[in-house]
Amino acid sequence: MPKESFTNQHKIIGTMASWAYLILTIIYALTTMPGLMSLKSPDDPIGDPYFTIMELLIVFIAPLLVVIMVTVQAYASVRDKAFGIIAFVFMSIMAAITSSVHFVILTVKSQFEAANIAGHQLIILFTWPSNGGATRFFLPQIPF
Repeated sequence: MPKESFTNQHKIIGTMASWAYLILTIIYALTTMPGLMSLKSPDDPIGDPYFTIMELLIVFIAPLLVVIMVTVQAYASVRDKAFGIIAFVFMSIMAAITSSVHFVILTVKSQFEAANIAGHQLIILFTWPSNGGATRFFLPQIPF
């Protein structure tokens, strides 16, 4: 039974955000698979265009999670509203950090690499340490 504070507007926004999240997550998975299969070694990072598409998708996915948490908080019972607010705050922090990091990677990293600025590795310390493990786990049958 819907809660009194849960309006039809909450339902529409939550449903739209959830569907958008699902679609973007499927696109992310469909982009990751060929990106992983294009690797010559499990230790190599995923290259472009897959990497850039994945980064853009992450920038769009993170705010959708905040919208979904607003809907969850609106649906929560009065007794559980505090937990909904806590979840919303932490999801907002996660989305802000995630979107910021991936936006900077998209915009700054390529400019530093193109300009061959000395010491740019100290500013953008991005590597994908889990890539090799993920490749070995999900694609063990592909010889590298």
